[in-house]
Amino acid sequence: MCVLCPAGTYSSTLGSADCTACYGTVTKDGKELSATDANGGIGGTSCRSCTYNEYYNVDAKACVQCGDGEISYGTECDKCPPGTKYKLETTTETPNANNGIDTTYTTSCEACPAGSYQETPGSTECSVCSMENGEYQTESGSMYCLVAQPGYYLTSNSEVPVKCPKNSYSSGGTGQCTTCDATRYEYTKDEGSSYCKTCPLSLDGDGNCGATSCVENEVIISGVGDYIFPATKAGVTATLACGVNTTELVTRYCQIDGSWGVVNSGECNSKWSADVNEKVSLLDDVDTNNETATNLAVDSIQELVKENAAEMAAKDLGNIAVSVDSLIEKMEVVDNTTAEGLVGTMGGLASASNEVFQSIDDATKAKMVENVAKLASKLSEDSEEIQTSSIAMKKYSNDSLEVGKAVSLPHPTGSSSSGSKLKMKTTLKSAPSVAVFDKTSANKMFIAPVAEEEEQGFGTTTQELDSEIVSLEFGESDELYFELEMEVDTSADNSSKNNNRTCKSYRTSTLKWSAEGCETVEGTSNSGKVIYTCKCNHNTSFAIILSASDIEDTSQSTASTILNSINIAFLFLTIMCILPFKQFRTRRLMGIQVQLCISLLLGHIMFIITGTFSSSSGACIPLVIIVQYMFLVAIAWSVCASVTLYDKIVNALKSYGKVDKHYFIKCLVGCWSSPLVLIIGTYVTATTIGIDETPYITRSALIGDEQSDTCWIGSPWKWVGFMIPIYLCIMLNIVLFVMVARIIIKAGKQGSSHGHAREFKALLSISCTACLPWIIASLTGISFLAQTFQWLFIIVTGLQGPIMFICFVIFQEDVITNIFKLAGQTPPEFLIPPKSSKSAPSKAASSGAAVTKVTIAPQPQASTPVKQVEPVQKESDAAKEEENIYSKVDENEDKKSVTNLGDIAASKDATAPVDDDVTYENAVATADDDTEAGANISAASYPHVPQLV
Repeated sequence: MCVLCPAGTYSSTLGSADCTACYGTVTKDGKELSATDANGGIGGTSCRSCTYNEYYNVDAKACVQCGDGEISYGTECDKCPPGTKYKLETTTETPNANNGIDTTYTTSCEACPAGSYQETPGSTECSVCSMENGEYQTESGSMYCLVAQPGYYLTSNSEVPVKCPKNSYSSGGTGQCTTCDATRYEYTKDEGSSYCKTCPLSLDGDGNCGATSCVENEVIISGVGDYIFPATKAGVTATLACGVNTTELVTRYCQIDGSWGVVNSGECNSKWSADVNEKVSLLDDVDTNNETATNLAVDSIQELVKENAAEMAAKDLGNIAVSVDSLIEKMEVVDNTTAEGLVGTMGGLASASNEVFQSIDDATKAKMVENVAKLASKLSEDSEEIQTSSIAMKKYSNDSLEVGKAVSLPHPTGSSSSGSKLKMKTTLKSAPSVAVFDKTSANKMFIAPVAEEEEQGFGTTTQELDSEIVSLEFGESDELYFELEMEVDTSADNSSKNNNRTCKSYRTSTLKWSAEGCETVEGTSNSGKVIYTCKCNHNTSFAIILSASDIEDTSQSTASTILNSINIAFLFLTIMCILPFKQFRTRRLMGIQVQLCISLLLGHIMFIITGTFSSSSGACIPLVIIVQYMFLVAIAWSVCASVTLYDKIVNALKSYGKVDKHYFIKCLVGCWSSPLVLIIGTYVTATTIGIDETPYITRSALIGDEQSDTCWIGSPWKWVGFMIPIYLCIMLNIVLFVMVARIIIKAGKQGSSHGHAREFKALLSISCTACLPWIIASLTGISFLAQTFQWLFIIVTGLQGPIMFICFVIFQEDVITNIFKLAGQTPPEFLIPPKSSKSAPSKAASSGAAVTKVTIAPQPQASTPVKQVEPVQKESDAAKEEENIYSKVDENEDKKSVTNLGDIAASKDATAPVDDDVTYENAVATADDDTEAGANISAASYPHVPQLV
């Protein structure tokens, strides 16, 4: 019986006794895969290879289709990784026997090109970086886009961002720069700005602020000319003729602050220009094969430079540099005699004046430096080192610099340092050359370093060359690593500056100094001299760069952080001492105070968090809105507290006995909702008007309008939605504060038995709820007192929590007693106010009148009003605990009582019962009692306040 061949086998011959397995080669790259199922199943007569989108399943012995976005790797399929896309290509098209075309396909994972990205595995397309959103990617195969930083814009989504031009800015995350509005006196001083400044004076036509005029000024350039620059408007370049009957010009820019810039005399000739041209022509025409003629030409130009470089023009120095470069290029090897003459010539150029070097363009300076390095590389190996006062050089053999051995390098005779040392960490393949420039010459011939954006310190950051410059050329090398020791004199450091030193290399391709490829190690100081070690891995010129920036005064920031932490801790303690206890939180005023503490606690926490973000951060706007909301809620609760105190103290007679059961609910809804409505309205208005023209977030700090990258509300929205509402509330609080304080002080004079202690506590608590910090904040705008009020603001804000803890917990007798009770203790006596009778002494008593005891016999109740007096009892029974202002304000107002001052509080019966045989104490209980004492009663204008105070 014939049996069908199973999957993975075949039989191509009739009468076969066995089926042949489809073995073949299975490779991971899928290029030689042939071990597959026989024609797709059992009973096959031949084997076929898996197609481009199939893989061979070893267990099933069959080809299995790959999923979407997957490519075959022989015995498995896998999705293309992030940063790539699935690609299907046609490799061959072959005619078949049926007059058709057999097409062969291949699949691959193609890297996303620059300007695009892909974060999802198995994707068939790459996503494009959005220039509109400031996105770009310079590398291929990326999983994400980069975002342009503030101060930069994009010319392409595949190229690095470019600095915004002067008088424009970018806040980051955008492809374009926004032009500063000159009609609003907006400008930027430099390129790459992240915001526009507001000019307090005026702008000129070029958008320069503080447009004044540079005064007339005379400049003498030795050997070139005497130039008197006339008074010139700021932002304008003054021009003068180089000399009589010449068309060449000397120029000078009048800077925006009214000071003159450097003089550019690059087009002018000097009195030695003719001699320079003659010597240069001789040098250009010399036959380098004629050693004698070459040395004569070099000596002649060296002599001219040595004697007259101080009176040469920038054009002369440039012509000499070009001629020397041409001569060196024509020579294969430079002998020591010629080299000494050329080194003397190049070093002599540094004798030219600073005014002349300021007129030399960067390309010419680079040519001077390149000549020295090129000359050193063409010296004979292990020849004598060449030394001049400004430049020294030598060429070593490739085996003369042993790995791990420090070698002293050539040293200019005019250098003040002790010299540099080189220690190789890898083996060299070719002869290295070294050229060393002394610090003075280097500062003239090399382009000055400029602090990059990431190197900017606090305030103004300047950079300068702070060591001799060592130019190294190692030739070809598979691996290069060395240590270069250079001495720096730190004795002249400015102690008022933050001084940092870094090893940097001079990049001839960009004409800039860079720290890339070098590590800086600072040594110990010895008599003001410090050895710095540069660990580097490339050829070029190296130096120690001094970066000096202003020392940031962090005292306010440190104090603010410490006090804010204390503030938050005490606010939390205050809340936890009151909120968990029903007997306290159900009191109206205590409930208001707790809400005030909660809003301030959340506000200060969010303010600290917001300070860690810059204005360009996406989290800035929501964080600022939350902080704005919490502080507005706090100021609203302070108003609610002030109104409550006013109602219970100033307006007590009118409000006595009247209870608004929904008062706290009204405050709760109003204080938490009204600020939200205000903020939403302000933000919607800002976005409707246009966020680009009037951004809701700017770089303005909390106090003042100094521009920085601080995440805070921008003008005018900080005034509309924050400052104006706060100061309106403060004004209301001040009015209420004065009225309440006036009553408390009067009450203390009339009825308090404890001096002004209670008055002080009451005033202190009201001052706290009246937002004293914001009153001080309004005074920080006074420029000459700004520093003082800023410190006061920090201190008062930081002490807000402790003061509230003292007023709302320590001075609350029942609260502090409850806390000690929970711990099984009683509070110390100094925390409990002294006991006193609630009676107010009469005029006679206060003046020392005799006190008599009167025994009153029991009498039937009469309709005639009887004057009630206080019974004399033992002190332990009569002296009740004296409640403070907060307990009294929240006392159950439905109770009716009669005070000893004669204030009958809505009593239905003005006559009080008199007990049998009870002795009462009163001041001179005579017939005159009704007149004098009655007058005394009427004089007590605020009968309720002594009890409260």
